Amino acid sequence: MIPHKNCSQYHLAVAHWLADHTDADFKVMAAEHYAQGGAILDAVRQYELAAHIARSRGAASETETLYARAEALSNQSEFSQ
Repeated sequence: MIPHKNCSQYHLAVAHWLADHTDADFKVMAAEHYAQGGAILDAVRQYELAAHIARSRGAASETETLYARAEALSNQSEFSQ
């Protein structure tokens, strides 16, 4: 079991590793780990990158969903400051 005080560090380490990959699924997983690690702006960026990848594949619905996630996190970040 990972001590609670270290969880955010582990989430960020995993997020950094995932973010180095170019696949949209990895970008989404990176975003989720960044968010869990408290790095909201990095999470937003990864969702945006995943949305760009989805758009380049012509996946309009997925693109919308990913941009919406990025926007929701961005808004959440603004309210918590």
